[in-house]
Amino acid sequence: MKTIKNNLFNRIFRNSVVKENKAFAAKCISRFTSAPELISEIENCTSLTQLVELHKAAFSKGFDSKNLDTDPFGMFRAKSIESMQPGDVYLGGRYGINTQNIPFWESCKGEEVGYNGFGINPKSSLYNIMLNQYKDFLLQNIKHLSQISKISYKKLEELRYTEK
Repeated sequence: MKTIKNNLFNRIFRNSVVKENKAFAAKCISRFTSAPELISEIENCTSLTQLVELHKAAFSKGFDSKNLDTDPFGMFRAKSIESMQPGDVYLGGRYGINTQNIPFWESCKGEEVGYNGFGINPKSSLYNIMLNQYKDFLLQNIKHLSQISKISYKKLEELRYTEK
């Protein structure tokens, strides 16, 4: 976002910047109005495959940061978020647990961690650990982007990019 006022001079001579800022203002509104519902759905989610769908929904509502995007060597190894399937999402690397994709963790639903030296309850479910990892990741990113959007929107209001 470039901080120029939305006035006649800038609409004539810096029209592309004005359009970018207006588009960003609309994205900010989408983010902070849809965040509470998304956060609630994620917190109440009990399935890794449902979380993949919520991830896609969040991305389509403007929560499109690099953290939530795909990467060939990252957590989300699909070509695009729209084409992402549970087999493209890799979770693990926590408490000494190997990184595996969601179908693997779905097959481990009833398994317990057992003693692994990290001080977690040996009766903890592997599936719940991975579910919480994905939930935490999505929640922290969505909350952060929503907060940034609220701050940015206030600045855009001062620069007259929003309707009052």
